[in-house]
Amino acid sequence: MNDWRVIDLDGDYHHIEASETMVLPTYGFFVLGNNGDFATNGGVNLDYTWSGYNLANTDDEIILHNDLGETVDSVAYLAGWPLMSGRSTSLISSSADNSIAGNWFSASTVFGMGDKGTPGALNENEVGLASENRPVGFQLADPYPNPFNGSIILPVWMGQQTEIEIFNLRGQAVWRTRLTGDSEQSFITWSPQTLAGGLYFARIKSDESLKTFKITYLK
Repeated sequence: MNDWRVIDLDGDYHHIEASETMVLPTYGFFVLGNNGDFATNGGVNLDYTWSGYNLANTDDEIILHNDLGETVDSVAYLAGWPLMSGRSTSLISSSADNSIAGNWFSASTVFGMGDKGTPGALNENEVGLASENRPVGFQLADPYPNPFNGSIILPVWMGQQTEIEIFNLRGQAVWRTRLTGDSEQSFITWSPQTLAGGLYFARIKSDESLKTFKITYLK
């Protein structure tokens, strides 16, 4: 996404420039925002922090251009859309027409420090991808908040049976759960109230895939 641009119709503009190549994979997620400080932005892990571009609370536009200047996507929202303080405004489906106010809703999934939304993961009632286009196995967005104090959310999108295990530094499993392939999306919450603070490892495993994340519990 290097050399892509985020603009609106009022002169706000940001040219994405990063020191390393940024690639957005198919069915992947990329979180952009104007405040990269986890402690003050509500508990969001940003993939990229922009400047010179601001979103109004009542009406504005988001226009995304690629490095050739072509419009990849755009949306213009107005007063009367489901815009609520502390909540993400989310599209009901990735295939829905984003120009229609009725195709948006206010998120209800709690993340980070108490706001509501699913940054870095599927929208909570995503139904847009046809089954033949869904990835086999699972996709896992970054757990959030990380570091965490109290509980952490692991957003998982599954296509088959999936097992989630948490290990301590000694390699001991301290928590596990198993999810069936019938579910399409889950937001798994882990609350290690009786465990010591420190570094842990979240391992997500299916029959065909394995992925591990470092997570830090502050206590």
